[in-house]
Amino acid sequence: MKIKHASKILEGVKEDYNRIAGHFSKTRAYFWPDAKFLLDYIKEGDLVLDLGCGNGRAFREIKEKGAEYVGVDFSEELIKEAKFIHTEADFRIANALQLPFVDEFFDKIYCFAVLHHIPSQQLRKEFMEEAQRVLKSGGILILTVWDLWSNPRAKKVLFRNRLKKLFFASSLGWNDIFYLWKDAGGEILAKRYVHMFKQREIVRLVRKSGLEILDFGRIKKTGNDNGNIYLVAKKSR
Repeated sequence: MKIKHASKILEGVKEDYNRIAGHFSKTRAYFWPDAKFLLDYIKEGDLVLDLGCGNGRAFREIKEKGAEYVGVDFSEELIKEAKFIHTEADFRIANALQLPFVDEFFDKIYCFAVLHHIPSQQLRKEFMEEAQRVLKSGGILILTVWDLWSNPRAKKVLFRNRLKKLFFASSLGWNDIFYLWKDAGGEILAKRYVHMFKQREIVRLVRKSGLEILDFGRIKKTGNDNGNIYLVAKKSR
């Protein structure tokens, strides 16, 4: 995928989340229990970046660990939601590809369900480089991406996209889809770009970035949520 097209898709992701921010926030009121084990990497006094923080639902759990919290998101409307809910927190509008922080600033970076919204291998590589830049030597990156390969609806959408690609009718990647967000009446409010990661792909991407992988695996699907792939990596230099 050409960078110009990928950048346009990424701008569309921001517009989508701005459009659905209010409804999205109402359905994401709490940090999901099955992922709380990932917060055990936090030590008291750590400076933690919540990269792609959304409405800030991880804020309270991170603060309870005794850490200093900074949340960033490129959606202006989601940041408004976050500031309204958590008035005492430090939330900022920022692009994950151009973070407004100096080198080696954070002890830990959490990136929940963000990387799969970054189109093209090149921009995903830049995402990893930027996260590594602001992470201290010895710091830890913890990220999750959706595991949509067990989702029948997502697989049907992917199959249709691959058919379009075979007939040169789609500019998306082979494992890319637009994942619809509908309101209660079934009206489509957003068509979010999603790259359907496989576990070996996310492992390969992080290893190529130079980070040392400490742990990875799957977080099981609960309720209406998709399953997730998680990965924990350390900056050793």
